[in-house]
Formats: sequence, structure tokens, C-alpha cells
Amino acid sequence: MLNQALDHLSTLLAGYSALPNRPALHAVFRQQIRAGENLWDRKNYTGHLTATAIVLDASQSKFLAIHHKSLNIWIGPGGHCDPFETPLQSARRELLEETGLAATLHPWHQGQEDLPFEINTHEIPARPEKNEAAHLHHDLRYVFVANVKPSLTLATSEALSYDWKPLKDLVLEYPDMYERVPELNR
Repeated sequence: MLNQALDHLSTLLAGYSALPNRPALHAVFRQQIRAGENLWDRKNYTGHLTATAIVLDASQSKFLAIHHKSLNIWIGPGGHCDPFETPLQSARRELLEETGLAATLHPWHQGQEDLPFEINTHEIPARPEKNEAAHLHHDLRYVFVANVKPSLTLATSEALSYDWKPLKDLVLEYPDMYERVPELNR
């Protein structure tokens, strides 16, 4: 099962890298896949998988941001991938768990549903209170559209609040992704 799941990740990473304007900055991620590491293991402090749902409103002029309790930053709903769950499955699950929202995958993903809009590897600081060392998150990000202005059921164990922020503010937390927002209109 691990090998099949890693093959799937390798295919996603190759497909992502082939898209225009996608940097090839995923050496650690590639190496972990080649080495057969369990990227779903949260105790893998070299790096493990997370997935994020970037949710646009129906007009696609705003995005949903949650104020993350532990990190104290505004980000899209998301979190750790459950064992051998695909990143897209994780993004959908985390969106539902954290907000109660079931949104539609953005048309950009049509024909390439499992392909993330962005893959970002970033460092997470050590959290001694949880006995966690500093580590990397390989975050696969998917874009969704909320077809109506929904009321949300915020998971207060993970978030302090939420807001529909102007799309231009996406640059504050996701600068690389923001540069590619025009691709969503194709």
C-alpha cells in the first residue's frame, strides 16, 4: 500500500512540475518519495504530508481564511493527511471538518482532479509542548469554489475565527500561489 501511495505522489509531483510557472524546489520531497519514506507519518520529522483547501467565494473575488489557533496566522482550511489518503481527499476532509463546508473543486482542476494547484514545502517550528521537533510540511493545495455564501461551522479546537478576505490578500500567506491566480480564469 505504501509503494502504491508513493507512486501516486510521485505522479502528482511530476505533473505539477510540468505545469508552467511551477518552481522545481521539491528536492526533499522527491528524495523522501524515492527513499520509500512514510510521508503520512506525523512523526516523520524530515517531512510529512498536509493538504490545504483554498476556497473562493462564488464571485471568485474573496477567499476563505481561518485564524489558525496554534500557528496564529490566517490560512486556508487544511491539515495532515490521514494514512494513505490522497491529498485531495485530505483537503476535502479538512475543509469539512474545520468549517462544515462542502465546496466544489475549481474548474481549473477539470481533467486533472488530483493534481494540486500548488505544492509548497515549508518549515514548521518545534512545539515542545507536543513533543514535536521542527519539521517540514509538504503541503498540496487545491482550489475550491463555494457556490453560495455559506454559513460556516468553525472547528474552534483548531481555529479562532474565519473571514472571507479579498483575493488580493492571498499574497500575504501564499505569495507563490497568488502569482498564478490568473490561471484560474482560463
